Amino acid sequence: MAIGTPAAAAQPVASLPVSKGFWILSTDRCATATNGQAYDGARWGQIYYYGEGASLGPVGEMERIVKTTALKDGFTDLRFPDAGGLGYFRIKSLGGDRAIWRVGAPSRDRFEILDDTLVRCDFAALSPKMQKAVRQFAPALAVATSAAATTASSSQPSLPWEVQPVSSGKAAIFSGSGLTKMMGLVCEADGGATFYTQLHTKARGTRLTVTFRDDDGGQPQLVLGHVAQTDVWTGPASSAVIQSLFHGNAITVDFGTMGKDRISLAGSSKTIREALGPCLYTPASPPPPPAAPLGISPGYYVEEGSLCGDAIGVFYYDGRRYGMIYDRADEPGIIGAVGKPSKSKNGWIMTDGSTVEAISSGRIKWSFEEGAAYRLCPAGAIEPSKRVR
Repeated sequence: MAIGTPAAAAQPVASLPVSKGFWILSTDRCATATNGQAYDGARWGQIYYYGEGASLGPVGEMERIVKTTALKDGFTDLRFPDAGGLGYFRIKSLGGDRAIWRVGAPSRDRFEILDDTLVRCDFAALSPKMQKAVRQFAPALAVATSAAATTASSSQPSLPWEVQPVSSGKAAIFSGSGLTKMMGLVCEADGGATFYTQLHTKARGTRLTVTFRDDDGGQPQLVLGHVAQTDVWTGPASSAVIQSLFHGNAITVDFGTMGKDRISLAGSSKTIREALGPCLYTPASPPPPPAAPLGISPGYYVEEGSLCGDAIGVFYYDGRRYGMIYDRADEPGIIGAVGKPSKSKNGWIMTDGSTVEAISSGRIKWSFEEGAAYRLCPAGAIEPSKRVR
């Protein structure tokens, strides 16, 4: 698109399935965005700042819409005066000021299709810097549409993750304006955790495989079932999924045929730690009395931050035997006699070279080259393949 000049909005040639306004990526925030798409009823284009810290600009690339075509897949095709026939621009409403912006363009060896989930910002919710740019390039949009947005723009934006009370304790909740309306994690009485989510789109079927793609290459999955009465997808959580939501700045959540969403992880680690403490960090209660010679409660221990039911490794101790148990064929772990461990400054040095240290009731530190804190789990919560017979 060529860089446009500010002008009053002309009469639209055809309507789009979205409202006029300033649209940003769903992973950005209205109060801090420095880049977005503007639609004033007759023109569509990008308004943005650039350079380090968005210190340069603003730039407006507004183009007049000369033709729109509604397509069978729910998208509307937009045509601009200088557009060629090789690529395209399309938009699809998700309802509630949410949309998918699709750009199709040829590359050297294939045709690329790029989708972005957009949300519409009230003008008053934009930063003063972004308001100035919108006034310059799309003056028809320089009006507030809600008193609530005016109030919100004068306060600090809230984080997308927060702790909310539920009947069983606390839940870690993400609230979004893209494809993901809500996402939550909650501990269960058996030591496991449940994942649930609600989307801004109609359910397709009753089973859904969700992939969580983090920036380090991890792709854990969950299989969810649909609860029609509440329109919620839910299923057992896993340690891998919880950890993928715990670290980083953002993560891509792939809902298969229902679409993808890039969600922010701002505040997620603190929220998950607080809400899921009972099933990630708290030892089984009450722990059995400590047993000699190590002076720790007998039972199964997993690394803190992991669920009892799917931990990679489980430390076992019963007063006579000990060892680290895995369920991998190449590293099953060995349970052996405690024997005569050597006392160290803070704990015990075992015959295999590992060290065991009591931290508190139901909590230990186990080290072998590297150390980590472990917590006691109920025996019934441990995978059958990792239980000692």
